[in-house]
Amino acid sequence: MRVGLNLLYLLPGQVGGTQTYAEELLRALVALDDGNEYLAYVNRESVDLVLGDGAVELRRCDVTASSRARRYAAEQLLLPRWCRRDGIDVLHSLGYVGPVRPGVPHVVTVHDLIYRGFAEHLSVSRRLALRTFVRGAARGARAVITDSEASRRQLVAELPVPAERIHVVALAPRSGWSDDPTRVVPDHLGAQGVAAPYVLALGSASPSKNLPRLVRAFARLDHPGLLLVLVGHLPPDGEVAEVIAHEGIAERVVTTGYVPDRDLEALLGAALVLAFPSTYEGFGLPVLDAQRLGVPVVCSTAASLPEVAGDGAVFAEPTSVDSLAAALARVVGDPEERDRLVAAGRANVEQFSWDRTARATSELYASASAAGGSGDESGTSR
Repeated sequence: MRVGLNLLYLLPGQVGGTQTYAEELLRALVALDDGNEYLAYVNRESVDLVLGDGAVELRRCDVTASSRARRYAAEQLLLPRWCRRDGIDVLHSLGYVGPVRPGVPHVVTVHDLIYRGFAEHLSVSRRLALRTFVRGAARGARAVITDSEASRRQLVAELPVPAERIHVVALAPRSGWSDDPTRVVPDHLGAQGVAAPYVLALGSASPSKNLPRLVRAFARLDHPGLLLVLVGHLPPDGEVAEVIAHEGIAERVVTTGYVPDRDLEALLGAALVLAFPSTYEGFGLPVLDAQRLGVPVVCSTAASLPEVAGDGAVFAEPTSVDSLAAALARVVGDPEERDRLVAAGRANVEQFSWDRTARATSELYASASAAGGSGDESGTSR
């Protein structure tokens, strides 16, 4: 079977977990050696992308993904034509949206209801565009994949497709990371001020990572030698910097900006605690990454996170600075609690593997292909 992969959304280094999902899934699908061929449609910004350890053929398209309007237009008007030209048996769109009328059997991954979970942080035009294209792609798909039971419940209530066409296929920690990394901060990051002990948190351009409340909670900890290290992009509104200044803890907070995976593995592995206080997550891959590396987790109770973290985290209400501060103090101040979390986290992470993710996804490709027809059928509206 010839499987097309819609990766026109993928902007390397900018799309976070959806890039990790694509890279890890394709590596695992190729490793299955189930006879399928994989052809990925990628944009102009992904010129250096390598997928499936080089075993996935790339079709480089004249599409600029940094312009969402142009990318959406290409997905709707050009991608179905390319799939027919290339003899695609099943198309898998990995990033929420895909062709409303794909012309071939279609599988779409909708990681979460981004336009509802992040509604207050999205412009009206973007929210409406996402809602339109997510719902349209799901309606025309043979199968909808989502990452967690929490997300599936939301999708069943929201999407105009029968519930039996929405499938949970869980993700897994990064396969290229060691179970026991060298717990040393890289020299160039040490030069930026990163030094143990520290609490690590991951940022993004989305305010859903809840960093201002985390900073306020961290400021309440009575551990003068402890740092807070914020890794990755920060929201462009400047609120994080304002809160750091207001709390008077600039000398205790380090912001690294974007770091490559090899540095992130070292930074996370050397952390005293991962703080993951998101207000909305479809899955929460960093929680599993931390558990695999033996790092205690303080985690939000929002959406899918309790389901993913299991017993390997101390949970906090993400909208409460008091709750976040209490959870951090409990873990930072108690070595026995940290040891308990490490053991529970490593047991929890054994439930997840990219091989299982790939096998479940490949089975959905086969069932979508076997269903016959053009792939443009609409599901029964709920």
